[in-house]
Amino acid sequence: MSQAPEHGQAGPMGEQEHVSVHTEASSFTPQQEVPEPQVLQPSAVPQAIPFLQPQLVANMLQFLQQMAGAYVPPPQSPPPVVMVTTEKLKKNEAEEFRGDQIADPIVAKRWLERTGRVLGTLRVPMEQRGDLAIALLQDATYDWW
Repeated sequence: MSQAPEHGQAGPMGEQEHVSVHTEASSFTPQQEVPEPQVLQPSAVPQAIPFLQPQLVANMLQFLQQMAGAYVPPPQSPPPVVMVTTEKLKKNEAEEFRGDQIADPIVAKRWLERTGRVLGTLRVPMEQRGDLAIALLQDATYDWW
């Protein structure tokens, strides 16, 4: 302890000294006992862990199977309707096929390839492509069709 005079006593000069209330004893915190970690015995593990019990595993499996069977995916929205006209085809460089070109197979093949590319670029569904291609046939080619 310190050699300071007690609280309220006069010091060597005749004045009262202030003594701190906080002494070494008041700042002492007793140590708490720390329990030793327990080591589980190998024979006690299956009883201590409930998820290893067969009934629980069977119940969880049944629950998961029921949940998997109950899932119904949301309905898919229908694809957007593509509105393509012959004017839109012509703006995208599709050409009309005229009757004076019907005898040349190379011209017919190039027209067919170009028309197919334009229809693909515009993402026209396959079931509508035939009708739009027929709309590009003119004169004798339309009559032939």
